[in-house]
Amino acid sequence: LFFMLSNRDPISAYKVLLYYNEHHGHAHPENNGKSLPMYKRITSSVRLLDPKHGNRNEMHEFVVSLLADVEEMDLKAKTVLYPTLVASLVGQRSVVLGKYARDVYDAMIVEGIEMKLGFLSKLLSMSKYNRQEDLPFHDVLARLVDKGGRPNPMAVLPAIHNMFPYTDAEQMCVALKAWLDLEKLKQDEMSNSYDLDDEQAPWNEEHVIDLSTLEMISSGAARAGSSSLILLVWDILEFCGYSPTEAIFENTVVAFASQPDSLRQTFAAMATMREYGHVPSRPLIRTISYVIRPRQSNVNNGLQVLLGNEDDKLISLESLNVIMSAYAERGETEQTLDILNVMEENNIQPNEDSYSFAIEVLGKEIHRKKMNDDSSFLHKNIDIAVEILTKMEKNGVAPTSDVVRQYLELLCLAGEIETATTVVEHYISNGDECTPCINNKSIYRVALANAREHNLDKAKELAEQMSETIPALQRKIRSIEQRYLHLQGLRKRHNFTNTDSSSQN
Repeated sequence: LFFMLSNRDPISAYKVLLYYNEHHGHAHPENNGKSLPMYKRITSSVRLLDPKHGNRNEMHEFVVSLLADVEEMDLKAKTVLYPTLVASLVGQRSVVLGKYARDVYDAMIVEGIEMKLGFLSKLLSMSKYNRQEDLPFHDVLARLVDKGGRPNPMAVLPAIHNMFPYTDAEQMCVALKAWLDLEKLKQDEMSNSYDLDDEQAPWNEEHVIDLSTLEMISSGAARAGSSSLILLVWDILEFCGYSPTEAIFENTVVAFASQPDSLRQTFAAMATMREYGHVPSRPLIRTISYVIRPRQSNVNNGLQVLLGNEDDKLISLESLNVIMSAYAERGETEQTLDILNVMEENNIQPNEDSYSFAIEVLGKEIHRKKMNDDSSFLHKNIDIAVEILTKMEKNGVAPTSDVVRQYLELLCLAGEIETATTVVEHYISNGDECTPCINNKSIYRVALANAREHNLDKAKELAEQMSETIPALQRKIRSIEQRYLHLQGLRKRHNFTNTDSSSQN
C-alpha cells in the first residue's frame, strides 16, 4: 500500500509510513525505528507535490515533519536521504517548499556529506529564474567545476542567466570564475587534441556568455559597486574575444568610482574608454561626481590623482569635469572655478558642461548666503556668470539647455525674475533655432518664480509656452493666485473698516 501511494499521493503515503513506524519500528532499531528504504522512497516522492492539486497547509506540514524525521537519523542515513531530498524539493512545484532545499543543502555541507558529480549536475540543470532562493546555484556550479566535472553547457548558461539582475556581486563572482575556469580547461584540452601545424581549435560560440549578458552583468557590478565583478567581466571579454561596448565602459567607470581608493582606476577606465572612441557623457560624469561628492576628501584625492600623475592620459576634459561637477554639487565655489584655471594650464578647452558646472556653483552659493541673510554676493555672482557666458561665446562654445537652465536658476535665486523672464522669452521667440537651449524644466522654474512674485499673468503666459501641459505647475499657480486674492480681499476689508471708523469719529 505504501509503495503504491507514494507514486500518486506522497502525503497519504507518509501517513502510512508513520503508522508503520509506530507499530513496526522495532524492526529498524538503527534509526529510532525508521525504515531507510521507505524513507528513501518518500523523499523521492516529494517531487510530486503540486499546490494546484493539493492542500498547501498539508503539504507544508508533511515536508516539515519529514525533515524533522530525517534530521534525527544517523549520518549514514542522511548521506543516503539528503541528496534525494534536495533534488525533490527543488523539483516540486511549490515556491515556499522549495526554500527548504537550501537548508538541507547547507546541512550537507556542515556535516561533510559528499556531493557527487551526478548530483551536482542534476541540481544545476534544475535552476529556474523564479526559484533562485531554492539553492545557491553559484555554489553548485563552483563545486561541480572544482571536482573536475564537465557540466552540460546547456545547463550552465541558463543557470547564469537565471541569476539576473546580477546585483549579488559575491554570487556572480563565484559563478563567473567557475564558468571561466571550466571554459579555459575545455579550450586547453581541445587545443591539445590538435597538432601544432593544424588550424586553431574550433570555437563553439553557442556555449559562451554573449555580449549582451556581459553588459547586464557589468550593470549589476556598477549597482553593487563591485570592482571584483567588473574585472571578471573584462577577463571574460578578453577570453571570448569581444570588443568592449560603451555600456561596459560606463559600468566599469561607475564600479571603480564606488570604491574610495579606486579613483585612479576610474580615470584610467575613462582614458581607455576614449581610446576606444567612446566619449564619457554628461550623465556618466554626473554619476561619478554623485558617488564621490559626499566627502570632500574624496574629491580632493581625485584632483590630486589627476594633477600628481605622471601619465598624461588620466587628465582630460572629462576627468576634470568629474571633479568640477563634484565641487559644484557640494557648493564649493572657489574650488569649482579653479578647475577652469587647471584646464587652461593643461591646454584643455572647457566645454558646455564645464561652464554649466561653474554657473551651477554660483547659484548654490547664492542660495546658501541667502539662507544666512547675506545678500552681498548677489550681484558679484551674477557678474561672474555673465563673464563665464561671455568667455563661452568667445571660445565658440554654443549654449546648451543645461547652461541656460543653470543661468536661469541663478537669476531666480538672486531675485532677478524680470531678467530671467526676458531670457526665456528671447529663446522662445527665436523658435526652432534656439529651441534646444530652452526646455520645460527651465520654463517651469521661471514661471513659478513669477507666480511667487505675484506676476500671475506672466506666469500663466509662460506656462502656456511649454511643449506639454504640466498639471503640477497649473495647480501651484492657481493656489498662489487664490491665496493672493484672499489676502487682497482681507486688506480691502481692513482698509474699509479703518476708513469707516475715522469718518464716524
